Amino acid sequence: MIEISVIAPLFRAKYIAWLAFEGLALQEGIDFDWELIIAEEQQTEEVFGEEEVMRFKERLEAIRCKKIEYIPLQIHISLGSKLNRLYQACDENSKLIFQASADQFSAKQRLSTLYALYEKYPEADYYVPKAGIVYDLLSDRAIVRDPEINIAKSDVAGTASKTSFLKKAGPLLGGVRRQLDTATWKAYGRVKGSAPVVARDTSDMWKYGLNTDGLNNISNRTVVFDAFDTLPKPLIAVTPDVVNLNETIPEHVMNFLKERKDYIHLHKKMFNPLPIHRKDDPR
Repeated sequence: MIEISVIAPLFRAKYIAWLAFEGLALQEGIDFDWELIIAEEQQTEEVFGEEEVMRFKERLEAIRCKKIEYIPLQIHISLGSKLNRLYQACDENSKLIFQASADQFSAKQRLSTLYALYEKYPEADYYVPKAGIVYDLLSDRAIVRDPEINIAKSDVAGTASKTSFLKKAGPLLGGVRRQLDTATWKAYGRVKGSAPVVARDTSDMWKYGLNTDGLNNISNRTVVFDAFDTLPKPLIAVTPDVVNLNETIPEHVMNFLKERKDYIHLHKKMFNPLPIHRKDDPR
């Protein structure tokens, strides 16, 4: 029986989505069944594609991934609509939904830690790490995000929520294109009728995964942290005393990120926004 649904909303992810699927394929300690569902627009040249996803199939099945579903989207839809499509596709027995964004590398025990947290605090709605790393590829700098400062924007790598409520909240996200974390939090609360209950993972697992920025760069920003030295809370600079990426992130993953960074510098055209006709899926 499926216990956790992992969803991956992809867009222009050809050069980065390997990161997300490699993180999933390296998961350890899984003693439950789970599923992986991907949705991706097909009308750009930067499609990651079903064939690339299926290259991970054997490794994922070896760690009890019981279903891999790839949903090709023939029109561009808002991220809120895409998330709703993914929520509704999740197995009816699923207890938690974990979002694996294209530019997110999950710590190797992220799924097992989330499931253990759910078993310990079944009354909670959101399961959130105590911190999260965001790494800017182009400037080669990182920050630590503290979700406790603003729990409604809990976009740290490794957050999961109750499947039953997200399925009900999904239709409320239809036209939302930005700040999905906050919108989802509010929609979840509307469906539940009260503020979501948060359970925090107090382990140091957050140090072994990260979000990145700078590859599937839809907003045309070339350096995310221009004011890095004066970042306000909840953003604080990463120092070796906090976490050393070279020690916590696998070497082959750091090498991949370095290669992608070099690719970006050689192909500045990646930062030209695509003239996509936006049309929400009527469903």
